[in-house]
Amino acid sequence: MRCPLDLGGRALLGVGAFAGIGCAGWTDGYAGPAYATAGTTREDGYATGVESIFSPKPHSVLNIDNKPLPIGLHNAVQLTLAPAVKSFSWLAGVAYFSHPEPVSGYVIAGTNLHFDSFGGHASFGNFQPYGEVGVAARLGNRDDAADGYVVTMGGQGMWLLNYLAPADEPRSNGYVTLKFGLGWDWH
Repeated sequence: MRCPLDLGGRALLGVGAFAGIGCAGWTDGYAGPAYATAGTTREDGYATGVESIFSPKPHSVLNIDNKPLPIGLHNAVQLTLAPAVKSFSWLAGVAYFSHPEPVSGYVIAGTNLHFDSFGGHASFGNFQPYGEVGVAARLGNRDDAADGYVVTMGGQGMWLLNYLAPADEPRSNGYVTLKFGLGWDWH
């Protein structure tokens, strides 16, 4: 299986430098409950999405001792659905991670661009922060350097400022999301 950045996404992500050296990391699909920090159940809901974390492969000049860099790029698209608000977000950030051999932790920090719907009223926002802390574990019995399935579990915090929110809705809201994912690990 080829790295997604080798399949044309490098222009979209702005990381053309990886084109000649490839990349290592993982991609997963996830879902979980999203809790509004305001404490109103109308804004509690569920989140689902797809995310990737990638770094240059060990054979690049950027790596020391032929080990993957522990820092990579994080990109995700996420849909949050609650009774009072529906939100579609693109998240882009920096991740500190390692390959699950068999288990590893990760930390992500970045910003998001989001489009929201408040009962038929549209809004949007950008450059609001998000962060995540989690673990990834490989599935099955395989060599440390082999590609394969991974499961992920993370806790994400996100703050959203809604530029065009209706007067009766909050202009900002925050979410704490528990994410449970299944994905593929590339080496």
